[in-house]
Amino acid sequence: MIFSYSGSMQFVIKGTRFPFVGASSSNEGLGLVGSKPFFVTIDYGDSAGAVKYDAVLFAGIYRVRLLDYDNVNVNPALGNYAGKLLDNRNDRLIRITCSNWSVIIQLVFNNLPFSKEQVLGMPFNLMTGLVSINNNFSASQASYGFITEVNKSLFSLNKLNTFVVSLGMFSPSSRYYGYIQPDMLNRNITTIGFDSYGFPGKSFIQTNLVGINASSMPNLKILGLGGLGQYYYDDNSGAGPFPVQWTRLPALNALQFDRPLFTRIPDRYNDMASPTFSIIRLTGAQTVVAWPVSLTNLTELTLVEVAGANRFTSDVPAYLSANKKLRTVAFTNAANAATQPVGWIDTLIDNWYNFIVANASLASGSSPFRGMIMNYAVSGGVAGQVPSGVYKAPEGFVVGVSNGVPSNAQEKLYVMQVQYAHVWTVPS
Repeated sequence: MIFSYSGSMQFVIKGTRFPFVGASSSNEGLGLVGSKPFFVTIDYGDSAGAVKYDAVLFAGIYRVRLLDYDNVNVNPALGNYAGKLLDNRNDRLIRITCSNWSVIIQLVFNNLPFSKEQVLGMPFNLMTGLVSINNNFSASQASYGFITEVNKSLFSLNKLNTFVVSLGMFSPSSRYYGYIQPDMLNRNITTIGFDSYGFPGKSFIQTNLVGINASSMPNLKILGLGGLGQYYYDDNSGAGPFPVQWTRLPALNALQFDRPLFTRIPDRYNDMASPTFSIIRLTGAQTVVAWPVSLTNLTELTLVEVAGANRFTSDVPAYLSANKKLRTVAFTNAANAATQPVGWIDTLIDNWYNFIVANASLASGSSPFRGMIMNYAVSGGVAGQVPSGVYKAPEGFVVGVSNGVPSNAQEKLYVMQVQYAHVWTVPS
Protein backbone atom coordinates (compact mmCIF):
# COMPACT_ATOMS: atom_id res chain seq x y z
CA MET A 1 0.00 0.00 0.00
CA ILE A 2 1.03 3.61 -0.49
CA PHE A 3 0.70 5.85 2.56
CA SER A 4 1.87 9.17 1.20
CA TYR A 5 0.26 12.40 2.32
CA SER A 6 3.36 14.40 1.39
CA GLY A 7 3.62 16.97 -1.36
CA SER A 8 2.84 14.60 -4.21
CA MET A 9 0.06 12.42 -5.51
CA GLN A 10 1.15 8.81 -5.76
CA PHE A 11 -0.64 5.96 -7.51
CA VAL A 12 0.44 2.38 -8.15
CA ILE A 13 -0.96 1.46 -11.57
CA LYS A 14 -0.82 -1.17 -14.30
CA GLY A 15 -1.41 -1.15 -18.02
CA THR A 16 0.14 0.54 -21.03
CA ARG A 17 -1.02 4.10 -20.55
CA PHE A 18 -1.82 6.69 -17.94
CA PRO A 19 -4.47 7.84 -17.55
CA PHE A 20 -6.93 5.42 -19.11
CA VAL A 21 -10.54 6.55 -19.60
CA GLY A 22 -11.14 5.28 -23.13
CA ALA A 23 -9.84 7.09 -26.18
CA SER A 24 -13.32 8.15 -27.31
CA SER A 25 -14.17 9.73 -23.95
CA SER A 26 -14.03 13.50 -23.54
CA ASN A 27 -13.48 13.14 -19.79
CA GLU A 28 -10.11 13.67 -18.25
CA GLY A 29 -8.43 10.94 -16.28
CA LEU A 30 -7.01 13.61 -14.02
CA GLY A 31 -7.97 17.27 -13.96
CA LEU A 32 -6.87 20.17 -11.81
CA VAL A 33 -8.27 23.69 -11.86
CA GLY A 34 -6.57 26.57 -10.09
CA SER A 35 -7.47 30.10 -9.12
CA LYS A 36 -3.93 31.24 -10.03
CA PRO A 37 -1.20 30.03 -12.40
CA PHE A 38 0.42 26.69 -11.54
CA PHE A 39 2.11 23.75 -13.19
CA VAL A 40 2.09 20.00 -12.68
CA THR A 41 4.94 17.56 -13.13
CA ILE A 42 4.43 13.83 -13.58
CA ASP A 43 7.01 11.12 -13.15
CA TYR A 44 5.60 8.16 -15.07
CA GLY A 45 8.08 5.71 -13.56
CA ASP A 46 9.66 5.01 -16.95
CA SER A 47 13.15 6.46 -16.36
CA ALA A 48 12.44 9.20 -18.91
CA GLY A 49 12.24 11.98 -16.35
CA ALA A 50 9.31 14.04 -15.18
CA VAL A 51 7.00 15.76 -17.69
CA LYS A 52 5.85 19.31 -16.96
CA TYR A 53 2.31 20.51 -17.74
CA ASP A 54 1.59 24.24 -17.47
CA ALA A 55 -1.90 25.32 -16.47
CA VAL A 56 -3.70 27.21 -19.23
CA LEU A 57 -6.08 30.10 -18.64
CA PHE A 58 -9.48 29.00 -19.93
CA ALA A 59 -12.81 30.75 -19.22
CA GLY A 60 -11.31 32.61 -16.27
CA ILE A 61 -9.67 29.60 -14.61
CA TYR A 62 -6.31 27.86 -14.91
CA ARG A 63 -6.47 24.19 -15.77
CA VAL A 64 -4.52 21.06 -16.52
CA ARG A 65 -6.58 18.19 -17.94
CA LEU A 66 -4.77 14.93 -18.55
CA LEU A 67 -6.51 12.78 -21.18
CA ASP A 68 -5.66 9.51 -22.91
CA TYR A 69 -2.50 9.90 -24.98
CA ASP A 70 -4.53 9.50 -28.22
CA ASN A 71 -7.71 11.29 -27.16
CA VAL A 72 -9.28 13.36 -29.95
CA ASN A 73 -9.71 16.27 -27.54
CA VAL A 74 -6.02 16.64 -26.73
CA ASN A 75 -5.15 20.32 -27.21
CA PRO A 76 -2.40 21.79 -25.02
CA ALA A 77 -3.51 25.31 -25.97
CA LEU A 78 -6.70 24.61 -23.98
CA GLY A 79 -4.96 22.82 -21.14
CA ASN A 80 -5.98 19.41 -22.53
CA TYR A 81 -2.81 17.35 -22.41
CA ALA A 82 -2.06 13.87 -23.69
CA GLY A 83 -1.24 11.18 -21.19
CA LYS A 84 1.55 8.79 -21.96
CA LEU A 85 1.94 5.43 -23.67
CA LEU A 86 3.94 3.11 -21.43
CA ASP A 87 5.44 -0.33 -21.50
CA ASN A 88 3.19 -2.95 -19.92
CA ARG A 89 4.26 -3.23 -16.31
CA ASN A 90 2.42 -4.03 -13.08
CA ASP A 91 2.89 -1.89 -9.98
CA ARG A 92 4.20 1.20 -11.75
CA LEU A 93 4.54 4.14 -9.35
CA ILE A 94 3.20 7.42 -10.72
CA ARG A 95 4.26 10.59 -8.88
CA ILE A 96 2.47 13.89 -9.51
CA THR A 97 3.60 17.17 -8.00
CA CYS A 98 2.11 20.65 -8.21
CA SER A 99 3.90 23.97 -7.98
CA ASN A 100 1.27 25.22 -5.52
CA TRP A 101 -1.38 22.86 -4.19
CA SER A 102 -3.09 25.67 -2.28
CA VAL A 103 -4.38 27.35 -5.49
CA ILE A 104 -6.19 24.18 -6.65
CA ILE A 105 -9.93 24.73 -6.42
CA GLN A 106 -11.26 21.77 -8.43
CA LEU A 107 -10.05 18.19 -8.66
CA VAL A 108 -11.39 15.51 -11.03
CA PHE A 109 -10.19 11.93 -11.40
CA ASN A 110 -11.77 9.12 -13.39
CA ASN A 111 -11.07 5.37 -13.50
CA LEU A 112 -7.39 5.50 -12.68
CA PRO A 113 -5.93 2.02 -13.41
CA PHE A 114 -4.74 1.04 -9.94
CA SER A 115 -2.84 -2.25 -9.96
CA LYS A 116 -3.64 -3.18 -6.35
CA GLU A 117 -5.50 -1.96 -3.29
CA GLN A 118 -4.00 1.24 -1.93
CA VAL A 119 -4.66 4.40 0.02
CA LEU A 120 -5.74 7.28 -2.23
CA GLY A 121 -2.41 9.06 -2.31
CA MET A 122 -3.48 12.68 -2.66
CA PRO A 123 -2.16 15.52 -0.45
CA PHE A 124 -5.55 16.95 0.47
CA ASN A 125 -3.99 18.56 3.53
CA LEU A 126 -2.16 20.94 1.16
CA MET A 127 -5.21 21.69 -1.02
CA THR A 128 -6.52 24.36 1.32
CA GLY A 129 -8.36 26.15 -1.48
CA LEU A 130 -10.17 23.07 -2.77
CA VAL A 131 -13.82 23.82 -3.51
CA SER A 132 -14.89 20.82 -5.60
CA ILE A 133 -13.90 17.16 -5.93
CA ASN A 134 -15.46 14.89 -8.52
CA ASN A 135 -14.66 11.23 -9.16
CA ASN A 136 -16.27 8.92 -11.70
CA PHE A 137 -16.18 5.14 -11.60
CA SER A 138 -17.18 2.65 -14.28
CA ALA A 139 -17.52 -1.11 -14.34
CA SER A 140 -14.16 -1.31 -16.10
CA GLN A 141 -12.50 -0.35 -12.83
CA ALA A 142 -13.43 -3.78 -11.51
CA SER A 143 -10.41 -5.19 -13.33
CA TYR A 144 -8.15 -2.87 -11.34
CA GLY A 145 -7.34 -2.35 -7.69
CA PHE A 146 -9.45 -0.38 -5.27
CA ILE A 147 -9.00 2.33 -2.65
CA THR A 148 -8.88 1.30 0.99
CA GLU A 149 -8.60 4.67 2.73
CA VAL A 150 -8.52 8.42 2.08
CA ASN A 151 -6.53 11.21 3.65
CA LYS A 152 -9.12 12.39 6.18
CA SER A 153 -8.07 16.02 5.82
CA LEU A 154 -10.23 16.01 2.66
CA PHE A 155 -13.38 15.94 4.76
CA SER A 156 -12.47 18.94 6.91
CA LEU A 157 -11.40 21.39 4.20
CA ASN A 158 -13.07 24.72 5.00
CA LYS A 159 -13.77 25.74 1.40
CA LEU A 160 -14.99 22.38 0.10
CA ASN A 161 -18.61 22.70 -1.05
CA THR A 162 -18.94 20.08 -3.82
CA PHE A 163 -18.26 16.42 -3.03
CA VAL A 164 -19.19 13.93 -5.77
CA VAL A 165 -17.43 10.61 -5.27
CA SER A 166 -18.05 7.08 -6.48
CA LEU A 167 -18.25 4.57 -3.65
CA GLY A 168 -17.36 2.02 -6.31
CA MET A 169 -13.71 3.09 -6.27
CA PHE A 170 -13.43 1.68 -2.74
CA SER A 171 -12.49 -1.86 -1.91
CA PRO A 172 -15.49 -3.94 -0.76
CA SER A 173 -13.58 -4.37 2.49
CA SER A 174 -13.20 -0.61 2.95
CA ARG A 175 -15.29 1.25 5.49
CA TYR A 176 -16.47 3.51 2.64
CA TYR A 177 -17.96 0.77 0.45
CA GLY A 178 -21.76 0.80 0.71
CA TYR A 179 -21.69 3.13 3.70
CA ILE A 180 -21.78 6.91 3.94
CA GLN A 181 -19.13 7.64 6.54
CA PRO A 182 -20.02 10.49 8.93
CA ASP A 183 -16.66 12.16 8.27
CA MET A 184 -17.73 12.63 4.63
CA LEU A 185 -20.54 14.92 5.69
CA ASN A 186 -18.81 18.28 5.92
CA ARG A 187 -21.33 20.91 7.07
CA ASN A 188 -20.04 23.35 4.44
CA ILE A 189 -20.99 21.11 1.52
CA THR A 190 -23.73 22.39 -0.77
CA THR A 191 -23.55 19.64 -3.43
CA ILE A 192 -23.06 15.97 -2.65
CA GLY A 193 -23.34 12.91 -4.85
CA PHE A 194 -22.72 9.19 -4.52
CA ASP A 195 -23.41 6.05 -6.49
CA SER A 196 -24.92 3.07 -4.71
CA TYR A 197 -22.12 0.50 -4.81
CA GLY A 198 -22.63 -1.77 -1.82
CA PHE A 199 -26.15 -0.47 -1.10
CA PRO A 200 -28.47 -3.20 -2.50
CA GLY A 201 -30.15 -5.28 0.16
CA LYS A 202 -29.39 -2.80 2.93
CA SER A 203 -31.69 -0.43 4.78
CA PHE A 204 -31.21 3.33 4.80
CA ILE A 205 -29.80 2.95 8.32
CA GLN A 206 -27.35 0.24 7.27
CA THR A 207 -26.00 2.43 4.45
CA ASN A 208 -26.17 5.54 6.66
CA LEU A 209 -28.12 7.41 4.01
CA VAL A 210 -30.06 8.68 7.01
CA GLY A 211 -26.83 10.39 8.06
CA ILE A 212 -27.51 12.97 5.36
CA ASN A 213 -29.91 15.09 7.37
CA ALA A 214 -30.71 18.59 8.57
CA SER A 215 -28.22 18.39 11.42
CA SER A 216 -25.23 17.05 9.49
CA MET A 217 -25.79 18.99 6.25
CA PRO A 218 -27.72 22.20 6.94
CA ASN A 219 -26.35 23.91 3.81
CA LEU A 220 -26.94 21.10 1.33
CA LYS A 221 -28.60 22.34 -1.88
CA ILE A 222 -28.10 19.49 -4.37
CA LEU A 223 -28.25 15.79 -3.49
CA GLY A 224 -27.67 13.19 -6.20
CA LEU A 225 -27.66 9.40 -6.09
CA GLY A 226 -26.50 7.67 -9.25
CA GLY A 227 -24.56 4.85 -10.85
CA LEU A 228 -26.07 1.41 -10.29
CA GLY A 229 -29.01 3.27 -8.79
CA GLN A 230 -31.28 0.26 -9.22
CA TYR A 231 -31.25 0.20 -5.43
CA TYR A 232 -33.94 2.88 -5.29
CA TYR A 233 -37.51 1.64 -5.51
CA ASP A 234 -40.95 2.70 -4.25
CA ASP A 235 -40.96 1.23 -0.77
CA ASN A 236 -37.66 0.15 0.74
CA SER A 237 -38.99 -2.29 3.34
CA GLY A 238 -41.55 0.26 4.43
CA ALA A 239 -39.06 3.14 4.64
CA GLY A 240 -40.31 4.82 1.45
CA PRO A 241 -38.47 5.66 -1.77
CA PHE A 242 -35.75 7.65 -0.01
CA PRO A 243 -35.01 8.56 3.62
CA VAL A 244 -37.62 10.78 5.21
CA GLN A 245 -34.71 12.73 6.73
CA TRP A 246 -34.02 14.16 3.29
CA THR A 247 -37.40 15.87 3.23
CA ARG A 248 -36.24 17.98 6.18
CA LEU A 249 -33.02 19.28 4.64
CA PRO A 250 -33.58 23.03 5.12
CA ALA A 251 -31.70 24.37 2.08
CA LEU A 252 -32.27 21.65 -0.51
CA ASN A 253 -32.92 22.82 -4.09
CA ALA A 254 -32.63 19.56 -6.02
CA LEU A 255 -32.93 15.82 -5.37
CA GLN A 256 -31.95 13.61 -8.29
CA PHE A 257 -31.58 9.88 -8.95
CA ASP A 258 -29.98 7.91 -11.75
CA ARG A 259 -31.52 4.57 -12.81
CA PRO A 260 -33.99 4.17 -9.96
CA LEU A 261 -36.61 1.43 -9.90
CA PHE A 262 -39.43 3.77 -8.93
CA THR A 263 -42.72 3.05 -10.72
CA ARG A 264 -43.85 6.65 -10.25
CA ILE A 265 -42.27 9.95 -9.37
CA PRO A 266 -42.08 9.47 -5.59
CA ASP A 267 -44.96 10.98 -3.60
CA ARG A 268 -42.39 11.86 -0.94
CA TYR A 269 -41.13 14.73 -3.10
CA ASN A 270 -44.24 16.62 -2.06
CA ASP A 271 -43.06 16.50 1.57
CA MET A 272 -39.93 18.57 0.98
CA ALA A 273 -39.73 21.14 3.74
CA SER A 274 -37.11 23.33 2.09
CA PRO A 275 -38.70 26.60 0.92
CA THR A 276 -36.27 26.65 -2.02
CA PHE A 277 -36.82 23.12 -3.35
CA SER A 278 -37.22 23.48 -7.13
CA ILE A 279 -35.79 20.53 -9.11
CA ILE A 280 -36.95 16.93 -9.55
CA ARG A 281 -34.64 14.92 -11.77
CA LEU A 282 -34.76 11.18 -12.53
CA THR A 283 -32.50 9.79 -15.27
CA GLY A 284 -32.41 6.33 -16.79
CA ALA A 285 -35.90 6.00 -15.30
CA GLN A 286 -37.41 3.33 -17.54
CA THR A 287 -39.65 1.92 -14.81
CA VAL A 288 -41.27 5.27 -13.99
CA VAL A 289 -44.73 5.45 -15.56
CA ALA A 290 -46.77 7.96 -13.52
CA TRP A 291 -46.86 11.31 -11.78
CA PRO A 292 -47.05 11.39 -7.97
CA VAL A 293 -50.37 11.87 -6.18
CA SER A 294 -49.55 15.54 -5.66
CA LEU A 295 -46.82 18.17 -5.93
CA THR A 296 -48.91 21.07 -4.68
CA ASN A 297 -46.61 21.82 -1.75
CA LEU A 298 -43.69 22.56 -4.08
CA THR A 299 -44.53 26.17 -4.84
CA GLU A 300 -40.96 26.87 -6.04
CA LEU A 301 -40.81 23.91 -8.44
CA THR A 302 -39.20 24.96 -11.73
CA LEU A 303 -38.09 21.70 -13.36
CA VAL A 304 -39.37 18.13 -13.65
CA GLU A 305 -37.11 15.79 -15.62
CA VAL A 306 -37.77 12.07 -16.05
CA ALA A 307 -35.35 10.85 -18.70
CA GLY A 308 -35.72 7.46 -20.34
CA ALA A 309 -39.27 6.85 -19.07
CA ASN A 310 -40.45 5.22 -22.28
CA ARG A 311 -43.79 4.08 -20.85
CA PHE A 312 -44.73 7.26 -19.01
CA THR A 313 -48.34 8.33 -18.94
CA SER A 314 -49.71 10.98 -21.30
CA ASP A 315 -51.72 12.44 -18.40
CA VAL A 316 -51.11 15.99 -17.19
CA PRO A 317 -52.20 16.36 -13.55
CA ALA A 318 -54.58 19.22 -12.84
CA TYR A 319 -52.72 19.85 -9.56
CA LEU A 320 -49.77 21.27 -11.52
CA SER A 321 -51.76 24.50 -11.62
CA ALA A 322 -50.40 25.09 -8.10
CA ASN A 323 -46.80 24.91 -9.40
CA LYS A 324 -46.86 28.35 -10.92
CA LYS A 325 -43.07 28.60 -11.31
CA LEU A 326 -42.79 25.39 -13.34
CA ARG A 327 -40.84 26.23 -16.49
CA THR A 328 -39.14 23.06 -17.74
CA VAL A 329 -40.70 19.64 -18.32
CA ALA A 330 -38.37 17.02 -19.81
CA PHE A 331 -39.48 13.45 -20.54
CA THR A 332 -36.90 12.33 -23.08
CA ASN A 333 -37.70 9.05 -24.85
CA ALA A 334 -41.24 9.09 -23.45
CA ALA A 335 -42.50 9.33 -27.05
CA ASN A 336 -40.95 5.97 -27.93
CA ALA A 337 -42.99 4.53 -30.80
CA ALA A 338 -42.14 0.95 -29.84
CA THR A 339 -43.26 1.14 -26.21
CA GLN A 340 -46.13 3.64 -26.21
CA PRO A 341 -49.67 3.00 -27.49
CA VAL A 342 -50.59 4.40 -30.89
CA GLY A 343 -51.61 8.04 -30.59
CA TRP A 344 -49.81 8.61 -27.28
CA ILE A 345 -48.08 11.78 -28.48
CA ASP A 346 -51.34 13.29 -29.73
CA THR A 347 -53.05 12.57 -26.41
CA LEU A 348 -50.12 14.08 -24.54
CA ILE A 349 -50.24 17.27 -26.60
CA ASP A 350 -54.03 17.46 -26.19
CA ASN A 351 -53.64 17.21 -22.42
CA TRP A 352 -50.92 19.83 -22.21
CA TYR A 353 -52.84 22.14 -24.53
CA ASN A 354 -55.95 21.92 -22.36
CA PHE A 355 -53.88 22.56 -19.24
CA ILE A 356 -52.06 25.56 -20.73
CA VAL A 357 -55.22 27.16 -22.12
CA ALA A 358 -56.89 26.76 -18.73
CA ASN A 359 -53.99 28.17 -16.70
CA ALA A 360 -51.88 30.53 -18.81
CA SER A 361 -52.54 34.10 -19.89
CA LEU A 362 -52.86 35.13 -23.53
CA ALA A 363 -51.02 38.34 -22.71
CA SER A 364 -47.27 38.39 -23.36
CA GLY A 365 -44.97 38.36 -20.38
CA SER A 366 -43.60 35.96 -17.80
CA SER A 367 -46.80 34.95 -16.06
CA PRO A 368 -47.31 31.30 -14.97
CA PHE A 369 -47.07 28.58 -17.62
CA ARG A 370 -45.87 30.94 -20.34
CA GLY A 371 -42.40 30.49 -21.85
CA MET A 372 -42.16 26.84 -20.87
CA ILE A 373 -39.55 24.44 -22.25
CA MET A 374 -41.17 21.09 -23.09
CA ASN A 375 -38.73 18.36 -24.09
CA TYR A 376 -40.17 15.10 -25.41
CA ALA A 377 -37.25 14.28 -27.70
CA VAL A 378 -36.11 10.75 -28.49
CA SER A 379 -32.46 9.76 -28.84
CA GLY A 380 -30.12 6.82 -29.25
CA GLY A 381 -31.67 5.68 -32.50
CA VAL A 382 -35.13 5.39 -30.94
CA ALA A 383 -38.08 5.83 -33.31
CA GLY A 384 -40.46 8.40 -31.90
CA GLN A 385 -44.14 9.07 -32.35
CA VAL A 386 -44.72 12.08 -34.58
CA PRO A 387 -47.62 14.43 -33.79
CA SER A 388 -50.43 14.36 -36.35
CA GLY A 389 -51.42 17.22 -38.62
CA VAL A 390 -49.55 20.12 -40.17
CA TYR A 391 -47.70 22.70 -38.08
CA LYS A 392 -49.60 25.93 -38.81
CA ALA A 393 -51.92 28.46 -37.25
CA PRO A 394 -55.43 27.09 -36.72
CA GLU A 395 -58.48 28.82 -38.15
CA GLY A 396 -59.30 31.98 -36.21
CA PHE A 397 -55.87 32.25 -34.52
CA VAL A 398 -54.86 35.79 -33.49
CA VAL A 399 -51.82 36.45 -31.30
CA GLY A 400 -52.84 37.86 -27.93
CA VAL A 401 -56.54 37.58 -28.78
CA SER A 402 -57.64 34.08 -29.73
CA ASN A 403 -56.22 30.57 -30.03
CA GLY A 404 -58.65 29.84 -32.84
CA VAL A 405 -59.92 26.30 -33.27
CA PRO A 406 -56.94 23.89 -33.53
CA SER A 407 -58.00 20.60 -35.09
CA ASN A 408 -54.91 18.44 -34.57
CA ALA A 409 -51.79 18.04 -32.45
CA GLN A 410 -49.49 20.09 -34.71
CA GLU A 411 -51.87 23.07 -34.66
CA LYS A 412 -51.99 22.85 -30.85
CA LEU A 413 -48.20 22.84 -30.77
CA TYR A 414 -48.26 25.95 -32.95
CA VAL A 415 -50.60 27.70 -30.51
CA MET A 416 -48.52 26.78 -27.47
CA GLN A 417 -45.31 27.95 -29.11
CA VAL A 418 -46.56 31.13 -30.78
CA GLN A 419 -49.30 32.21 -28.40
CA TYR A 420 -47.71 31.10 -25.11
CA ALA A 421 -44.00 31.38 -26.07
CA HIS A 422 -43.31 27.72 -25.39
CA VAL A 423 -40.36 25.80 -26.82
CA TRP A 424 -41.40 22.23 -27.68
CA THR A 425 -39.11 19.41 -28.78
CA VAL A 426 -40.92 16.38 -30.18
CA PRO A 427 -40.12 13.68 -32.75
CA SER A 428 -40.46 14.82 -36.34
